[in-house]
Amino acid sequence: MKHPTTLLALALLTALPGAAQAQAAGQWKDPATLFQRTCAYCHDQSLVKGVGPELLARGLPVEAITVFVRRGAGAMPAFPEAQIAPAELAALAAWIRDSKTDSLGKKTP
Repeated sequence: MKHPTTLLALALLTALPGAAQAQAAGQWKDPATLFQRTCAYCHDQSLVKGVGPELLARGLPVEAITVFVRRGAGAMPAFPEAQIAPAELAALAAWIRDSKTDSLGKKTP
């Protein structure tokens, strides 16, 4: 039997229109838009609790974010350069690292 979180993630990805569907690289307006259209479906705790961990306001290292985005992990798909260009990923990772408010609106000191 598959892990319940994996099944939930797969169900959500098929149920949400446009969920976690990356555009072609170079078409993202800004890191916030990229996050909302690819990451938030699983990592925004105000939308779906427990599918993916909270990313915002944790000070996660840019290098770790980059590795997870490129390689994927568990139910999380990998996002190749054809979907998220290196410069876009660098901007996204820095935006996540520097965020001061999590997806539930809690601020970090």
